[in-house]
Parts: sequence; C-alpha cells; structure tokens
Amino acid sequence: MHHRAFFGLLFFLLSTPCALIAWNGSTAAALTQEPQEKKAVDTEKKQDEEKKSDDSRDRSWLNRIMQGSARYERDHSSVLGAFREVVTDSSKATVKVHCDGKLKAFGAIVFEDGYVLTKASELDGDIECELADGRKLKGEMIGFDRKNDLAMVKIEASSLPVVVWAYEAEYPVGSWMITTGLDSNPTAIGVVSHGPRWIRGGVLGIRLQPGENNEALVYSVMSRGGGAKAGLRPGDIITKVNGLSVSTVDEAIQAVGSYLPGETVSMSVKRDDDELNVKAKLDSLNKTFNNRRAMFQNELGAKLSQRKVGFEVAITHDSDLQAFQCGGPVVDLDGRTIAMNIARSGRTSSLALPASVIVPLLEDMKAGKMAPPPEMKAAQKERREAIERVATLERRSSQLYNAWKESKKETAAARKALEDAKEESEGLQQAVIKAKQAEKNALTRAEAAAKKLKDARAALEKLEEELQQ
Repeated sequence: MHHRAFFGLLFFLLSTPCALIAWNGSTAAALTQEPQEKKAVDTEKKQDEEKKSDDSRDRSWLNRIMQGSARYERDHSSVLGAFREVVTDSSKATVKVHCDGKLKAFGAIVFEDGYVLTKASELDGDIECELADGRKLKGEMIGFDRKNDLAMVKIEASSLPVVVWAYEAEYPVGSWMITTGLDSNPTAIGVVSHGPRWIRGGVLGIRLQPGENNEALVYSVMSRGGGAKAGLRPGDIITKVNGLSVSTVDEAIQAVGSYLPGETVSMSVKRDDDELNVKAKLDSLNKTFNNRRAMFQNELGAKLSQRKVGFEVAITHDSDLQAFQCGGPVVDLDGRTIAMNIARSGRTSSLALPASVIVPLLEDMKAGKMAPPPEMKAAQKERREAIERVATLERRSSQLYNAWKESKKETAAARKALEDAKEESEGLQQAVIKAKQAEKNALTRAEAAAKKLKDARAALEKLEEELQQ
C-alpha cells in the first residue's frame, strides 16, 4: 500500500472515534485481508479465552474498548511509530536548546557549520544545544528576528546534518504536520486546521472605521483597554504608531498588531485641530474584552508559550505540543521541512512558521545582519550579572548559615560544659559540706572521748585517795 494512502487511512482512524473503538478483531482482519481460516481460528481462540470466567468476561468488554481506543490515540507509540521513517533524517538535524541547564526549546540545524534556528523568546540564560548524537555544545545567539520570534544560535561544530526545506510547500486544511524530536519517533503529529495567516499581537481596545479621507478614525473606545487608559477618544485620528505613518484603518491595525501584549506603543493622534502624542500599553484580545471563560479554557492542559501572538504569517495546527517543544522542524510525509513550530497557542492549537517565511531570513541571520539589538545584549548581561550576584549572596548566605550552625554547636557545647562544671561544683560543695560535717562529728567525738578520759582520771585519783586512807 502506498504510504500516502496508508497515512490517509490512519488519519481517518484518528479522526473517527467509532473507528478507534472498532479497530480490533475482525475489523483489523478485514482491512488486512487475512485468510478466512486464520480469522476462524482467532475467533475460536478468543471465545475459549472469554469462557474461562464469567466474571472476567463481564469486565473484559470495557477493558478492550479502552485499550483499543488508547492504542490509537495520536500520542501513542504505535501511532507515532507509523511515522518513524518520515522523521529519520530530520530528527538528526533537530536539537534541544537548554538555558542555564533547563530545557527551553527545540531547534533546527540550518547550516552544517554549526548554526541552529530556534524560538527566541524562550532563551533567557546561558545557551547549550543538545544534539541527536548526544553532544552538548555551548551556544551564542548571533541573530534575532523580533517579528517572527526567531533566534540564530552558533555552536562550535562542523559537518552537521541539516534540515531540507520545502520552500514552495502548501498547507491545505487537514494536511499532516509532523513534529520531529531527537528520538526515532516523532514528538507529535497533527493536521493543519488553518492555513498561513496573520496572527495579530496586542490590541488597544478601540474600534476603527475609515474617516472622510479614509484615515484611521477612532469609532469607539473600550473602557478596559489600553486606548482608554491612554486617553483616546471617539473622533481621534491615528496618524503614526511608533514613528510609522499610517493612513488607513488596515495600516493602523497592522502596525499596532505587530507589537505584543504588555508592550507600550507611542502614537501620534489628531484631535480636531490639535496634534497629540500618547503612549498606550497593549493587552490581549481576551483580556481587553474580559473574556475570562475563553482565557480559562484556552489555558487548560499544557502550559502555553510565553509569546504566542504577533506573527506576520503562521499556520495553525492541532498537534499536542509542550511549550518547550516549539522551535523545532515540522515535516511532511516526504520528510521535507515545511515549517517550524513557533508557539503552543491554546488548549488544542499550536502555531508554525511556514518555510517561505523562514528561508529568506537565514543568510542574513547567519551573516550578522540581524544581530540581537544592544538592549537585548545589555539585558542578557545585566541578567547574568544579577544571577552572579544572587549566586554570590546565596554562597555568602550559606557560609553565614554554616557559621551560625557551628556557632550554635559551640554554644551548645559550652552550655553543656558549663552545666557539667556546675554539677561538678555542686558535687564539690556537697563533698565540702560532708567533710565539714564529718570534721564536726569527729571533733564532737573527740570532745566526748576527752571528757570520758578526764572523768576516768578523776575516778582513778579518787580511788587512789580511798586506798591510801
């Protein structure tokens, strides 16, 4: 059976719950056209096993359904294993990117002399790339594309396997999106749910409509949005966003949407005959419109990526990814890299940048024409210095704690010695008291003996006098 036909059948099975449950016993036999004799033997064998115990037979039907269903879930090894040959080459060109020892993202080797493309916003420390052959090499960010959240990392290596791009790839809804990792099986599989489109970023919380000259006229202002907090009013006309002139509603939306929630934009605004300059902090669409239910549901399950909006063009697919599994290649059934995962954007959705967006950037990023901005390097330097300061404080704190523990031990030992000395002193005092008492008793006995001696002498003298008479 041709592999595309096989994967088409597999997609049908993965997409149809009833088919998942029915994928056992006679259904599997019919699909593989097993001989009737073998089916009869298997059926008889199963019947014999089920007759062993009425109790076990009563419980086995649910177990068979649950086991059959789980076996054909997308993340089950039996399903992922069906795509093993598809990712054989691309997995060798996939890396894991660690920052300060923590896994932050996947990456793709794009040049054989040690250039790795990955997701920029997840990189927040000293970079180390783990290769498929087990090597772990230190990396340095040399290229940065804010618009697409891409980073080019340089590692000291040569003759590395690289991804093979499918620059002219198309992305019809329902086509396969196969995420590679470092293992022989894919990390995840999914299908396109929406083709390439703009994924807007932050919003001002205002509604625009064309003005008399087709300009960007503020029609209404949401009370919770950044526009309201910045003082925008209905009737204002936006003429510039961060220095970029905008003359239509679409241009204004595009300019604002290219920035992320949490960022601040400066705008030139015409109000009647006045020219105003205002600054507004952008927010997410759900937060601006107070869609708490959507925010809650969207954040159920796996942790979402830090940056999941504001991409010029991205493909939406339903692969079940973790945030740290973004940044690596996505391949088609021919093993060609058609995209790169860029964000876990929702409970059931992930985003990928198409190859047509990535490939034109690679040479410039490699050549240093898209170097990280000075403020990013300064922030990274400041962060490293802060980490070093924290580490120094932790070491000092540990030293003080250990000194305190030793001091506590010494204090306890001194207290014990004092108590022992006190006990010994009390013992000596008791011995002195006893000695004095013994001395007193001895003196008393001596005095009594002297008195007796004196009395005896007196009696003797008296007796002698009587004898003389």
